[in-house]
Amino acid sequence: MTFFYHLFKAAIATCMLLGSTAVAMGYDFESDGIYYQINDDRQTISVTHDGVDYGLNWSTCYHDTVTIPSQVIHGDKTYRVTAISKGAFAKCLYTKRVNLPSTIQEIGDSAFYFCCRMTSINLPEGITAINDFTFDHCYAITGLRLPNTLMAIGKNAFYAGCADTTLVIPNSVTSIGQEAFACCGNLRDINFGDGIKNIGNTAFRSCSGLTQLNLPRSLESIGDGAFMNCTRLTSIEIPEGVTHIGSGAFQACENLTRMTVAAGNTALDAREGCNAIIETATGTLVAGCIATVIPQSVTALGDGAFLECVGLSHIDIPPTVTRIGNDTFNSCYHLQSITLPSALESIGSSAFAGCEQLVSLDIPDAVNTIGDYAFFDCPWLCHVSLGRSLKLIGSHCFDGCDLATVTSNASIPPVMADSTSFERYGIFSHATLRVPAPQVTVYRSTDYWNRFPQVIAWGDINDDDQADINDVTMLIDSILTGSAVDPRIADITNDDNVDINDVTTLIDYLLGY
Repeated sequence: MTFFYHLFKAAIATCMLLGSTAVAMGYDFESDGIYYQINDDRQTISVTHDGVDYGLNWSTCYHDTVTIPSQVIHGDKTYRVTAISKGAFAKCLYTKRVNLPSTIQEIGDSAFYFCCRMTSINLPEGITAINDFTFDHCYAITGLRLPNTLMAIGKNAFYAGCADTTLVIPNSVTSIGQEAFACCGNLRDINFGDGIKNIGNTAFRSCSGLTQLNLPRSLESIGDGAFMNCTRLTSIEIPEGVTHIGSGAFQACENLTRMTVAAGNTALDAREGCNAIIETATGTLVAGCIATVIPQSVTALGDGAFLECVGLSHIDIPPTVTRIGNDTFNSCYHLQSITLPSALESIGSSAFAGCEQLVSLDIPDAVNTIGDYAFFDCPWLCHVSLGRSLKLIGSHCFDGCDLATVTSNASIPPVMADSTSFERYGIFSHATLRVPAPQVTVYRSTDYWNRFPQVIAWGDINDDDQADINDVTMLIDSILTGSAVDPRIADITNDDNVDINDVTTLIDYLLGY
């Protein structure tokens, strides 16, 4: 689900850019087949486009090898060439090589966007930034050398735009933007400079050739999904200066089995050899993998901590955990069972969405909120038990689940965001709703709860609209004698058996435990 979402988003962005970069830019003069704009200082010029609006078609502005001079004489004046304008070479399908002069100081956004046959370009010293989308979809570039004056690499700067296996990022670079090197599948090794402080969201997404990362000591922040879908990555050490790791930073890194934190990091740790990254001050686990063992000292599972951890089939959550964040186990397709701790108070949006193997679920009594889409598209989930303290169920919470029974233990019906909370692809759930005997009438008259086709009282064995000691006696008799009882009412633990555990649970309920 997450992969196709990003694929769809990239396709939409590509279509938008294909249109936007083709807007006629105009030029002041042409010399030797190259188009120029005179800059505001009237002393320098920028290489630009021929001004033709190619729409969604490929540009025919520049062909083959383009060598840009350091200066151009026009009329009676000599101009220095100092910049490549925004979109100057965008969609130039037939451009193969570009030679830039040492006088170039700036390259504009989308300057070489979708030059997908360009195999080489030199980047002169003096350039301080590679701007947004500059080499986006320049699939064929090899021999890329970033200048030592470079300070920032912008959004989508080299998205699917580098065919090299090794990338050297100079010490001068301090930030790497969103999707900067995403989908550079040939990359095997990245030599990060010692000046990098921030790696942006999804900066190295789907760099599937990466097997290891040596992050610099200067690094302070790793963005959301920064290394998502780096499927060959097996280990990661977080440097001592990192204070922030975004949601799903290592999402879908299916072979990641070792996670450590450098000694001296006061913000994050990997205590007890847990193969996870934990926020030291709060005890929140912010990033995990298939080899994670959650320590007993962890108090929360952060947003996207196990997002799309497809190899995870089971994990033990310690009793100390009180919060499960947004997307924490989203798209853990092979997660077969989960036991939620009794101290748990909240379950975030999409926390277990797409967990296709889950069959049954017990929400602990301490949980008061379940977020939007929390269990969306869990098609095998057929039995759900909701705890006594539940107050709010988000929209589309159980949408896409083929529920057979829903057991609500709350005396006051929890508020549903809307009818989608228990819909299945637009149709309200056909599940049987089981509620405490005294609350049957209340549930039947409460918005959205009254849409369940059947509302029955669990524990009301003798069918007198209340659960009391007489029902306990009748349940015991039925177990001892084998007499028939309605399992939807008598199977209080919802484990498909009527046995002594149901008796114990009913007694605990009557005693208020």
